[in-house]
Amino acid sequence: MTISTYQIQNVLRVYGKQLRQGKTLKRQLPSIESPQDKIDISTDGKRSAIIKKLASEVVDKIAYSGPSNDIEANTLKELEEEYGSNLSVARDESTNKLVFKVIDKQKNETIEIVSSEDSDFLKQRLEEIAKSKIDNNMFS
Repeated sequence: MTISTYQIQNVLRVYGKQLRQGKTLKRQLPSIESPQDKIDISTDGKRSAIIKKLASEVVDKIAYSGPSNDIEANTLKELEEEYGSNLSVARDESTNKLVFKVIDKQKNETIEIVSSEDSDFLKQRLEEIAKSKIDNNMFS
């Protein structure tokens, strides 16, 4: 099989053209591509998001299994001190809301169930206390 010089020149010409086009495309690509959206979250924003997530986990742990570490115990204790009574926290299965009960720790029995409005307020306050505890203990 013989290959003519014309065919070799044609292959070299096409190959050179492809190389030139590739180089020009590389130069044009940054301007052709649309800039990607970049979201920059400040360190304060990241910190507050982490604190919020951890506080939510603390509240869930208190509701499902009771306080198991110092932060959870101190959070619930501070809420009890503000409320003025010993509290028990549980999650209502049907509504998936937190239910607070006033308990007598000596007899270990429920005295009364806190109203829905008060439970919502206590849940919000529990989250706020948890956030402040986590924020204080985050870098200490």
